[in-house]
Amino acid sequence: MGIGARSYVEKMELTMIEMAAQYGVKACLGQAGETGVWVGERKIGAIGVRISNGITSHGLAFNINPDLTYFRHIVPCGIADK
Repeated sequence: MGIGARSYVEKMELTMIEMAAQYGVKACLGQAGETGVWVGERKIGAIGVRISNGITSHGLAFNINPDLTYFRHIVPCGIADK
C-alpha cells in the first residue's frame, strides 16, 4: 500500500467507524492523542498492529455490548478519566 504505520491504523479506524454506521451507531475518532474508535466519551474500538519486514499483523477489538463489571479495575490505554 505504500503507507506508514499511523496512516494504516487511521484507515482501520475509519473502517470501524463506517461499520458502526451501518448499525446506526455514530462513532468517531478520538481527540488528539487518543487512538481507537469512540462514541461520545466511551471507547468502543481498539486496534493493535505489528509491522515486521513490511508484513502487517493486526487485531481489532470492537465492543458493542460487553459486560464491563469484570474490567472495572483496569485503566484501558492509560486513560484514567474515561
